Amino acid sequence: KEGKEGTTTTGTTEEEEEEQKQEDEWKPYIPEIPSQALFGIYTSPDTFWLSMDDYDAGYLYHCQFSNKDDRFQYSEERQDTVISSLPVPNTDLAHGEDIPLTCILVKEDTKMVFVGLKNGFIRVYPYVEKQIFGSLDTYWTMGSHDSEYGSVTHLSMSFDNRFALSGGIDGNIFGYVVKGDLDIFQQRIPSALAPIRMPSQTTESEPQDIVDPQHYSIEEDKQKAEKDKMMYNAESLKKEMRNHIEALRTKFRNLLMENEQLPLF
Repeated sequence: KEGKEGTTTTGTTEEEEEEQKQEDEWKPYIPEIPSQALFGIYTSPDTFWLSMDDYDAGYLYHCQFSNKDDRFQYSEERQDTVISSLPVPNTDLAHGEDIPLTCILVKEDTKMVFVGLKNGFIRVYPYVEKQIFGSLDTYWTMGSHDSEYGSVTHLSMSFDNRFALSGGIDGNIFGYVVKGDLDIFQQRIPSALAPIRMPSQTTESEPQDIVDPQHYSIEEDKQKAEKDKMMYNAESLKKEMRNHIEALRTKFRNLLMENEQLPLF
């Protein structure tokens, strides 16, 4: 029994030493192709949020420059520090991989942070002073761009914070009506600046639906326009050919008249 216990103790010690050795030899995995940096935004002169793609996707990294004096000088030896990170919730069931944040628009006056995602969605987070983000779990979202090829690249907002725009790799631009609290903004609008008329306030009449069953549909109208163009080209070609034939006839008649005037031998 003592021998068995001794053997067990020795085996356990060897396993612990092996585990300790593996821990000592562990090195972080660095992909051969570095992950793409999608955007960065300052939270202070020395700290910033950084969003990464590919292997490093799925988190928003809060980083700090290792040396304040040479933070604008690139060096391969310099290693900046990751202070903290926030996981990016992935609610897109069609994509199993992590979905990174691709662009950002911070609006301090409306207390909102707009972000675009690689899967074409837009998210709006509450603005937290100094750190910008408090958490990535609470947000409003909407999908407009193509979920496969519509990675959002640009976000912008109108001067009065009533409208937002998003642009994506799919070539589309979408507009959104922002229904937020505008009191802060309205307090600093110059009185001489006329407000933008909202769509609900316009005096223009709304377009009427086409209900006549005999009326061309959009596709039929397009086909008719193409057919009319073909008919016009054909008629133009016929007219050109007739003019050419008439010119040949005139030339032939002139030759006959010249032949009749020639002397007989």
